[in-house]
Amino acid sequence: MVKHIYTRTVARRVERRLWTLYRQDPLPGEMLPFVNRLSDLFFVMARYEMHTSGLSEEQWKRFSYKRGR
Repeated sequence: MVKHIYTRTVARRVERRLWTLYRQDPLPGEMLPFVNRLSDLFFVMARYEMHTSGLSEEQWKRFSYKRGR
């Protein structure tokens, strides 16, 4: 599971750097969505591995300043 989370972290970092590069020099149109979907895949793989291992997942909680909206 850790490998998927780490890999997703690296993919997200690549995505942010590609956006920085894109602002200076446009990249091929399909590159940014591909890297974004790759990051999503690693996230889903980590969740699946947690599920099949019987590990519980930490539930997301709203930030206190956003409650009541």
